[in-house]
Amino acid sequence: MVNISKVLTINLILFTFLSTGCSSKGVDSIKATQDEAIYQKTMTKVQNNVNEIIGKEYEYVLENMGHPYCTTYYIDIDKVNDINSIEEFNSIEDIRLIYPKEANVNKSKDSALYIQINNNIVKEVQTYELLSNSEKENIKSSVDIIVDIYNENYSLSSDKFENLDLNKYIEEEIELFLKDIGNVKVNFDIYDNKREKNIKVYLLNEVNSSNNKVMLVYNKLNKIEDIKIVDINNGLNLLNYYSYFK
Repeated sequence: MVNISKVLTINLILFTFLSTGCSSKGVDSIKATQDEAIYQKTMTKVQNNVNEIIGKEYEYVLENMGHPYCTTYYIDIDKVNDINSIEEFNSIEDIRLIYPKEANVNKSKDSALYIQINNNIVKEVQTYELLSNSEKENIKSSVDIIVDIYNENYSLSSDKFENLDLNKYIEEEIELFLKDIGNVKVNFDIYDNKREKNIKVYLLNEVNSSNNKVMLVYNKLNKIEDIKIVDINNGLNLLNYYSYFK
């Protein structure tokens, strides 16, 4: 049985991610002025020999490789206890980090390192195309929700959605909707444990607004089932997501 208080606590943590951008364990200890050359040097070492980071702690990866392009959390709701901060959110047992091999994603030729973290330790490193379907993702049966959080703090500007008839996209392929909003990067994706159902979460940048709303795009097997624009406090309720996936 799902512990509602735990789910609502995670909701607050996701709110913090969306409001401030992706933040990770040990981020306060990482100097803002660290030389990007350090990250690229470590990336080169890892590409040549993955043992450079196998067995290392999560914080070591962040300090030596910088923030990942994407962080994935595999959430077993019944195991999430007493989460009160982003740092504690990162104590989730299974986490995946994605690092494009080139600093500029647009020039990465879609090649990236996929780093699997278990209990705060690097267990496996693989190379795949960036966000590729070929990845052999090992999702435990105990996982209830998968959350992909992207490092860049994007927002969807008003000119991209205010004149759209959102209802016309219901039951349409999601690619049509994404094209019409200019393929703006989603803030995070939430999936069921089979990655069949998905909710895309966009922070909205409205005129004369403090960015207090989000757009939720519900889709199953890439076909849109619903689109909602809601207040951010209501839009990040994991309990609602969990119910949708069930």
